[in-house]
Amino acid sequence: MKKVLLVVALLLLATPVFAADVTITATTGAVINPSEPNKLKPVTISYTSTTPISAFAIRLTSDNGMNLDNIRDFNVGESNGTMTGGKSGYGIFPGKFRQNVTVYNGTTSNMKGQSGPSDACYSPIAPFGDFNSGGYSGSNNLVMELGTLYVGDPNKPAASGSLFTIDVNSERGYPGNAGFGNDCNVCITVEQSRGGVVKADATAATVTLPPGGSGAPATCIKVSFGGGTCTEPNLVNLTMADANAALVAAGFTNPPVITYEPNGMKTALRVDRQTPASGASVACSTVTNYVVDTNCIYAGRVYSLYGTTTFTVTATHVTNWNNLGRPACWCCVSQKRGNGIYTGTSSGKTDILDLAAVKNTNNYNKNDTTTNCCLDFNLSNKIDILDLAIAKNSNNYNKSNGSGPPCQ
Repeated sequence: MKKVLLVVALLLLATPVFAADVTITATTGAVINPSEPNKLKPVTISYTSTTPISAFAIRLTSDNGMNLDNIRDFNVGESNGTMTGGKSGYGIFPGKFRQNVTVYNGTTSNMKGQSGPSDACYSPIAPFGDFNSGGYSGSNNLVMELGTLYVGDPNKPAASGSLFTIDVNSERGYPGNAGFGNDCNVCITVEQSRGGVVKADATAATVTLPPGGSGAPATCIKVSFGGGTCTEPNLVNLTMADANAALVAAGFTNPPVITYEPNGMKTALRVDRQTPASGASVACSTVTNYVVDTNCIYAGRVYSLYGTTTFTVTATHVTNWNNLGRPACWCCVSQKRGNGIYTGTSSGKTDILDLAAVKNTNNYNKNDTTTNCCLDFNLSNKIDILDLAIAKNSNNYNKSNGSGPPCQ
């Protein structure tokens, strides 16, 4: 029996893991009207596929008394590059087709637009009252159906894109519910009873749904209106764009306050520190403060120098940089190529002025100081024969090797 179990275990270990045919994601935006009592927050449903997808039938639900309203930003009609917004994609809505489209002699006419209530016009919302169709616009349970129709591969939908955007509406929540106006989970499931997600070869697609997290269960995302509690994400070493996205994903409703280090280099790359601290449980309306500096010298950064030659920053280099007060010149590619003087002919160019400065007895074979550290081309905390060799290298000497500081 033990041998049989061992064989089964080995077979399981050897079984390959295949990527899903399509991944469906949900992302939230900022509150549309924060000063209004009936706050709206958009949720955009997108997809990324590894194989052509013909149709989607998915169910969206919201909890905590919040409802789903005002569907928009979806394509309409045949996928041929001339659809709404000039984009190809998924503009055939099977459930609404019979109600909203009249076909004459093989051509489509009388296609209703997006005016009026979303569930009464040609939109992805499945008709209320149909089998397993969910509710109507303004309810907390909607089935969305989107297909595509195209002629020729150039007109097929892209491998990734957005399907539609819909608002979570706090006004239509239940005032007696503790979560009214605060937050909720918006969840996605594949609605197999209405076709599920289908590949171009008419077989069922394998689907990856949102993983949950930040207080939301699996296949869901958290949507916050400023009430409730959120967990502060770790922003350190993230770019500003990624840091802001992490705050939104965690449910925070107010934009962060960003402070720059006083080094005059506001094209900053990374978050250095934050308040509240990572992991803190705070109100979702909390304003996060974070400080950004260039953090151009971080372990693992690779500088491309010439040809296939690169320079990789290590943890020791980061320590040296911090100990010297984070000199701006160390951020520059030109500095790694022997340019440590940034006046006259040496501005962004390795030349005789750089060689003379390295060989100067006040610098050569001396540990770095805040005044000569730009001549330490290999960031070793000492100016020596290796730095002289870098400056004299024929790939660097008398070459324009990039600008001097400020650099990223």
